[in-house]
Amino acid sequence: MEAVAGLVGVILGFLLSEISLLCKERREIASYKKAITAELQSLKGQIPQIKDICRQALTELGKQSFLPPLGVPAVTQAYDNFGAKVQKHLSPLERNCLHIIYGRLKVCDKVLAELENDFRLALAEKVIDDPFWAFSDKIKDIYGSYDIVLSLIDSYLNNNPIDVFKLKAAS
Repeated sequence: MEAVAGLVGVILGFLLSEISLLCKERREIASYKKAITAELQSLKGQIPQIKDICRQALTELGKQSFLPPLGVPAVTQAYDNFGAKVQKHLSPLERNCLHIIYGRLKVCDKVLAELENDFRLALAEKVIDDPFWAFSDKIKDIYGSYDIVLSLIDSYLNNNPIDVFKLKAAS
């Protein structure tokens, strides 16, 4: 009888330990998702500021002058740190939406960070007939990308992520 009670105690202890681990994981995943959601809300405030910097750079390019579109890179720490951990806990639409949001942000940051150097190089080497026009188009593309990101952020925050890869249409 004591052996059975001991075995039941071990099994009960094991089950309680597993339940505790599952609860801990759920709390962690919830906190990671909350951090990403908070970051997306911050981005909704940051992106209009970045777009304004791009608008000012476009205005200067129209005057045949160059104003480097320097700003603070988009906030991506929560997604960078927790994105991989929450992937399996997201729907395919949520996962794809976040992938496109953060992918576009990183590309925009990279292009804007390199724009001044690329522009000066294009002027010096005269590889582009009209670098003011060409770089205006580049900034307009970035500006449009930010508009797309904002609509994706809104869809994600409204719990109705846009089907960026048309998964529903394919099924």
